[in-house]
Amino acid sequence: NYSQDLGTILGAANADNSAYNADQTVAALVADIATGSDSTILELGTGNIYDIYATFPINGKLYVARGAAYSAYEFPSKTRLNDTQWQQMVTDAKEPSVPAWTSTFMAKSMVNTDLVQLVHALQGDITRTLWLDPKADTSTGFAYIDNQKAALKAADEYEGRQIIDTSFIALNTSADGKTATIKTRETWQGTLYKSSADGCSGTVIGQRGPYDVMVTYTLKLQTTNNYSNWIITDVTGTDAPAWKKK
Repeated sequence: NYSQDLGTILGAANADNSAYNADQTVAALVADIATGSDSTILELGTGNIYDIYATFPINGKLYVARGAAYSAYEFPSKTRLNDTQWQQMVTDAKEPSVPAWTSTFMAKSMVNTDLVQLVHALQGDITRTLWLDPKADTSTGFAYIDNQKAALKAADEYEGRQIIDTSFIALNTSADGKTATIKTRETWQGTLYKSSADGCSGTVIGQRGPYDVMVTYTLKLQTTNNYSNWIITDVTGTDAPAWKKK
């Protein structure tokens, strides 16, 4: 059921996967495919994984999907490279340029993936908070979320909320680059449950969505020991529609 599936996913996400990750095969591989009369070796290689974006229509609305694609290299070399040598070149950013013809469909990313990941992470926190923690006295630090949580707690309810789509509308950064705001249009849907004795097998009492809310995230760039990272300091947004009670 939903609660068991969510528990399994959360358990996997919180597990220590360091050993698993350490054994993963890296994407950067190389092979020689020809040797010239002057002993120059022609190498083919794959490098870091690139993002790939594709637009497609669903019910008359255009959506953008993001996936992963190999980077590809073809270059001459005076020495025959093995995978370890090539991987070190890629790690040190000493790999050659990708072939010129790839410029017809490739472009340097202008997206700040750190900020995007922060938004997605907080969306995940919202889902977990409204499902697992309505009765807990802990605060998320964001009134926009805590008020929703408090309403569920007062009614002895919890919510299964799912994110369907996020459209990033605007990014505004301060002149000193230390603060920023992100505005999004988010599509969610939810199921409302009456709490049960075990806390996660309650009765469905309402549905809503899919629905859109406009959300503004305020961020701050903090620096500790010469390391800088963005954190979300505030979240505001429009209210979700009323529940369709059963």
